[in-house]
Amino acid sequence: MNCPCPPQRHASRTPAVGQLTIILLMKEFIMSKNRNPSKSKKKSNDDRQDNSSSLPGWPGYRTRQGRSGYDPIDSRAEAGHMAGTILQKLFTGQVRNRFVLFLLSVLGLFLITPLVVVISEARNGNLFPWNAWLFALLIAIVGTAILVNVVRNLLRIIRSQ
Repeated sequence: MNCPCPPQRHASRTPAVGQLTIILLMKEFIMSKNRNPSKSKKKSNDDRQDNSSSLPGWPGYRTRQGRSGYDPIDSRAEAGHMAGTILQKLFTGQVRNRFVLFLLSVLGLFLITPLVVVISEARNGNLFPWNAWLFALLIAIVGTAILVNVVRNLLRIIRSQ
């Protein structure tokens, strides 16, 4: 059978010994530690420091180009950044999500409950030791601070509508 197609040539040929030596030298030069970093490729716009996705902990850094997003250190840094942002918005009165405010108000009421129990038991004649009073008072102070911030955030939401 005669095939009208021209014969296929192999695209890859085995390199000669001299070519292998040159390839090995090139790889050694590329992988060497004595390379001058100033001659490396220029930084792209993604690597600039004014880009928020190039800062560790900021959203987008963990999943930047060429990364899978599964790095545990970057994941923890991003979670810490987000927790700090939420706390900052809480204490500066900038929380806008009503569900978050509801959860915070429940937390504040839960933290005030021990002081209410200690005071009601004291009125009935059952006195708690001083360390129970101190513990209940400290927890109630934290709960009161959370409730005050919830009220401030709610007032800010009501005024903006």
